[in-house]
Amino acid sequence: MKSSFTLALLIVSFAGCNKNVSTEPPPPLPATSTKLPSGQPTGKLPPGHPPTVAGKVAPTASKGHVRFQAPPEWKAEKPDNSMRRAQYRMPAKDGKSEAATLAVFHFPGSGGGVLGNLKRWYGQFKSPPQPKEEKRKVGGMDVTVAYATGIYMLSSAPMAGGKKTEKPNWALLAAIAHSPSGPWFFKVVGPKETVDFHRARFDALVNSFTVAGEAKKKIAPALPASKGEKK
Repeated sequence: MKSSFTLALLIVSFAGCNKNVSTEPPPPLPATSTKLPSGQPTGKLPPGHPPTVAGKVAPTASKGHVRFQAPPEWKAEKPDNSMRRAQYRMPAKDGKSEAATLAVFHFPGSGGGVLGNLKRWYGQFKSPPQPKEEKRKVGGMDVTVAYATGIYMLSSAPMAGGKKTEKPNWALLAAIAHSPSGPWFFKVVGPKETVDFHRARFDALVNSFTVAGEAKKKIAPALPASKGEKK
């Protein structure tokens, strides 16, 4: 009788312990990699910005948001500040030199507009650059792609006022996509050699843009490894 009562207690305890055990697989952890020199601290969200979780890649699957496919060679990182929806490390060609960074932003409404943001980004160079811009139509969205080079003034803070460090021969490569949920900003900065090495992959990223909630388009195939590139 006593052993039966003990067995019943064990069964009840076991059932209680498993009550809160989820059968869902744990979410994947962000990939770890060498810290980039951006070193930007977490900043406050501007008015109207949707909530984000610091240190995690924010989802882009909500209806009307831009979906995109990052190349496998890029490493997902913890965003340097809470205004970033996602962040990727783009390794140098030789795997040893300074890497470039892709930061993804989204602000409801106009987000400052295309011209306003491009002007601000160009102003982050020591001298006004001679940018190249082009318009595209991707996934039913108007997309502006821009490229500029020069001495980039890297800031230690996400907004104006941080300490500036001169970065000679750096490049800016950006895309602004107009989605039903507002503009999405994809901004790459880093050594020109590294940015140029990834330009074809960035084009593939832009060509993968689709609007969440709408029919998916065929994603551009992955690019073959360049000669001398480490996999």
